[in-house]
Amino acid sequence: LLENVPAKYLAMLERALRLVHLEHRVKVLAEEPVKIRKMFEEVAAKASNIYAYQELVDIELKLENLKKRFLQTGKTAVFEAWVPKGKVGEAIEAIKRSCPEAVVNTGKEERGDKPPTLMVGPRFAWCFQKLVSAFGFPNYHELDPTLIMLISFPIIFGFMFGDMGHGLVLLVGGLLIKPLFDRFKIRGEMWDPLYQGRNLIILCGITSTVIGFFYGEFFGPTNLAYAAHHGTPTWYTDLTGIKEPPWFSPLENPVKLLKISIIIGIAHIIFGIVLDVVNKAVAREWREILAPVSWLWFYVSLAYLILTYGLRIGQILFETETLIPFFVVPFAGLFVLHKLAGKSGMETFAEGVEKAIASISNTASYGRILALGMAHAIFSDLALMGSGAMFWAVFIIITLFLVIALEGILTFAHTLRLHWVEWFSK
Repeated sequence: LLENVPAKYLAMLERALRLVHLEHRVKVLAEEPVKIRKMFEEVAAKASNIYAYQELVDIELKLENLKKRFLQTGKTAVFEAWVPKGKVGEAIEAIKRSCPEAVVNTGKEERGDKPPTLMVGPRFAWCFQKLVSAFGFPNYHELDPTLIMLISFPIIFGFMFGDMGHGLVLLVGGLLIKPLFDRFKIRGEMWDPLYQGRNLIILCGITSTVIGFFYGEFFGPTNLAYAAHHGTPTWYTDLTGIKEPPWFSPLENPVKLLKISIIIGIAHIIFGIVLDVVNKAVAREWREILAPVSWLWFYVSLAYLILTYGLRIGQILFETETLIPFFVVPFAGLFVLHKLAGKSGMETFAEGVEKAIASISNTASYGRILALGMAHAIFSDLALMGSGAMFWAVFIIITLFLVIALEGILTFAHTLRLHWVEWFSK
């Protein structure tokens, strides 16, 4: 249509549309003074209230300014500071150097004080400390979980990423990060986390290598027993001389990996609840300690049923000899001990039900160890599917990009989730 209409008519149409738009704009602007006049009239009607509010605000400001001057005169200022116990003398010397006339009093924590938390740990655990502080700083009276996480994080990662070859890639890569980054001065927002987290990569590489040895995997399931049925290379057997996995293969025995996942979850959660009991004991919160004790009682009973009866727990649970002592009594204990801990009726009910549900759901969440372990084994097996001239191209691409990069990051995220959500919440 536009191509067939002469240009002069299009120009006339454009001018007409502009005129209509300007007329509309003039009409809108003509109404603005009326609206503004109404707003002024409304404000004028409330003038007395506005003056009263201004006077109240002025009074409050004066009071606040006076409060700020309570510990200060023309020549004197009083201030408080928290200092680590080992640096009290150093702090006093620094104050005296700056102000020789200063009077310094040192005291200890008093009731009602909330000392800040200073997380101090060995340098090699710095990256784990950052993972803890990214979730939140522990209270001054709570245990710092950094050193515990230094052990548990690589172990859980290793069960998901178990492979001798891939573990060695992480280990060697982690060891090379510092000399390479320092040599070529590699820095930046994208590279700094990798540089700072090199110790984590090294430890995860070690556990992946060790657990991969027991899985019988070296760049995939390459032991002789598996290769005989699937036609894969026999690199694991060639390297170690062992024909079968010393423990088990995740691909051929996923049920066993599921059992191990649940056992790891139960141990991790019980340890978390025990640490909560310890935290409250250290803080001398003797009444509040009943809440985690009741949860520990319920969870240990539930864990006993899971470990003893496994998948049969659904039918066993409703038999009288197991239902009452291992479920009903600990479940009732959750409510009774929460009430004795000083909780209100609604709080007792809500927390009791929440902890009972969390006990089951959090334990099931450790099934992701099975899921990631199986995914890793399957991706590793895929890397061995090439043939002829394409074998090494397929192997290198899948190994580096799909397994080491993509699945490595995914395994790290799920391991972190098990610590932040399932463990820290205890």
